Amino acid sequence: MPKIVDHEARRGLIAAAFADVARRDGIAAASVRTVAAEAGLSPGALRHYFDSQAGLVRFVAEHLTSGVAVRVQDRMALVEVTDRADPVEISGVLEEIVPLDERRRAEFDVWHAMAVGARSDPALAALSEDSWRSIRRVCRWVVERTEVSTSDAEAAVVDLHALVDGLALQLSLYPALVTPEEARSVLRRRVGSLADTTPRSRPR
Repeated sequence: MPKIVDHEARRGLIAAAFADVARRDGIAAASVRTVAAEAGLSPGALRHYFDSQAGLVRFVAEHLTSGVAVRVQDRMALVEVTDRADPVEISGVLEEIVPLDERRRAEFDVWHAMAVGARSDPALAALSEDSWRSIRRVCRWVVERTEVSTSDAEAAVVDLHALVDGLALQLSLYPALVTPEEARSVLRRRVGSLADTTPRSRPR
């Protein structure tokens, strides 16, 4: 009887192995061969899902970004059950897309590798742009929940997106200088300042 492969579990295994190699040895070291070895698979088993190094990055980026999206949606759902959410609860949604721990740092590093690779790979470029739009939607949701004046809402969304991107990059590049606690405080202060903005009229 042929062996039955759980492809979803296999995808998770490959993505986790890629993240482990990238976190330990750097993104450049995460090749088909090294990721296969980390996952305890043959290179041929990985090539069932992609056929190139760029394909490996794309595959892992798609898997990890979909996982982040699920976490963000779950946090949003928790906030939505309340009529007026606390700024700390709202900023918790943003925390899911900022590398505040090893898991999220590995996810960000993969995303960053994808963004760099997007310069020369149209498929990665499309995925990178989709990711950017997803983050922009999250920022817009945050601004809407804090009920910023309609006339100020779009500027607040742009500013918040820039803040999230900047914090994510600093946490990834300078983990010894920028702590998760500092990053959380920055996000909570910003969301709190939005929540204090008057007059209040939720954008439509």
